[in-house]
Amino acid sequence: MSRITPLNKLTSVNRLTTLYVLALGSVGLLVIVGQLLIQHSIAQQHNDSTVINVAGRQRMLSQRIAKAALALHVRPDTARVSELEEAVALWIGSHEGLIRRDGAMHLEGANSKEVQALFDRIEGPRQRIVSAAQQLARIETHEGASSAEVGGLVAAILESEALFLSGMDAIVSQYEREANAKVDHVRRLELGLLFATLAILALEARFIFRPAVANIRSTVGRLEESEAGRARIAEELRAIFDSVPALIMHCDTDGTIVRLNRSGATIIGESIEKLTGICVYDLFTGQEARLRDEDLQIVRSGEPQLGLLHYLRNAQGDTRWLRMNKIPHRGADGQTAGIIMFAVDVSEQKRLERRLMELRSEEERQLGYNLHDGLGQELSGILYASRVLANRLKAKDPESAAQAAEIIALVKRGVETVRGIAKSLRSIGDDPDALSKSLRELAAVTRETAGLKCEFEEKGSVLLFERDIAEHLYRIAQEAVNNAIRHSGAQQVWIRLAQGDEETVLEIADDGRGMDTVGMRRERSAGLDPEGMGLSIMEHRAELVGGRFQIESRPNHGTKVRCAISM
Repeated sequence: MSRITPLNKLTSVNRLTTLYVLALGSVGLLVIVGQLLIQHSIAQQHNDSTVINVAGRQRMLSQRIAKAALALHVRPDTARVSELEEAVALWIGSHEGLIRRDGAMHLEGANSKEVQALFDRIEGPRQRIVSAAQQLARIETHEGASSAEVGGLVAAILESEALFLSGMDAIVSQYEREANAKVDHVRRLELGLLFATLAILALEARFIFRPAVANIRSTVGRLEESEAGRARIAEELRAIFDSVPALIMHCDTDGTIVRLNRSGATIIGESIEKLTGICVYDLFTGQEARLRDEDLQIVRSGEPQLGLLHYLRNAQGDTRWLRMNKIPHRGADGQTAGIIMFAVDVSEQKRLERRLMELRSEEERQLGYNLHDGLGQELSGILYASRVLANRLKAKDPESAAQAAEIIALVKRGVETVRGIAKSLRSIGDDPDALSKSLRELAAVTRETAGLKCEFEEKGSVLLFERDIAEHLYRIAQEAVNNAIRHSGAQQVWIRLAQGDEETVLEIADDGRGMDTVGMRRERSAGLDPEGMGLSIMEHRAELVGGRFQIESRPNHGTKVRCAISM
């Protein structure tokens, strides 16, 4: 089978178009010619009927003249003379109009040779009738004619009338034959036009419509094949779309769900039909503002948002953690027309991570207890024994006693260090206000051990009944304060804790040298932890409890670490 190229298609379409225009123009021309012929034929028939009527009236007028002449012969009368004169005048005018084919009388055209010959044949009788009638009218008007003279004129009229009537019958017949011949001629022309039209239509059907129908059938076949292929591809894509073990959702710029896959509906715990058309923000209770801000930034910048973490509660009441990427969907004009969300359910991963953090915290607490009760007690024993030894050496060996005093100082610092480490590794407690107490104690210890100002500010009375949230917030504060001590060169640190109707906020700020947050993000995206500050650990702890972790910093303008948790 030969392959149809776009050029061949274009050539075929142009050829069919040209032929169709020619055929349509020919049919239109034939219709116009046919209409002109019909109008011309109607006009001719109207003219011929007028001529025949006038010719027929001439016979009637000649009979009228004869009757008027007889009436005058029987009883002369002025009224009858006028009637005769009027009939003769009308008869003469009509006869001359027929010969000249007077347009004023609507006798268009010209007489044929046959008709003109017939008029010439009756010219003698016509003139004798005119002459006799005019003489009769003059004689009767002056009342000077004898009865014999009047009778002679009447006889001449009657004799010529018979010849005139016979001639006019021949003329009328000739007119009728010529009119019928014209009608037959027009009929033949119309038949010719009809056959020409039918021939053009037949050629059009053969060379235009038949190829056009074949092209249409071929095009429809290709379209049906293309549609079937498109349907198969759409079905395959839909199967892939539904089988991807992740939530794939398309929303418009207002957050209305346009479509989503079956796996996503399963994660949410509702049917696709029920979810389509609702606002996606309604699924993420307590995170609406954050989601709107993310989507607004995508719409304004046209850039995707990657690695976002959100949670939702499905229809069964289970909390599902989703790690999602949001990608702008652009319309035909290139502008952002919607947002495509690709989210993976990381609930099990988050559960395991939380469990690992719990185990780590438990190990840290256990390590703290071991340090305090084990190494701490042993160091305390060494400290006590060293003091006893130093007292004994004071009198016997002052120099050794001084060395013992140095050992006592070292051991004492070791005991304090162990106690500090043990204290930092201990759990903050189970009371609702344990976080506030622990942060206040952290500020006091920082002032004592680090030699810088550290203030704790609490807005209202913050009560947390979920121990793991309080524990993670405390560890975040601990890490942020340690970073400020080790890396920022700060003179003052502020620890702030506030609780509102919708969220609990923890902030740790310092007046240190600050940092380049852009470079920090670049290093972190490359897998590096800048300056060993443990920012990834803080962020990870915030994610474990559903918090939003932020760092605000500029060189020489201090640093602020913020963690907000929706309640």
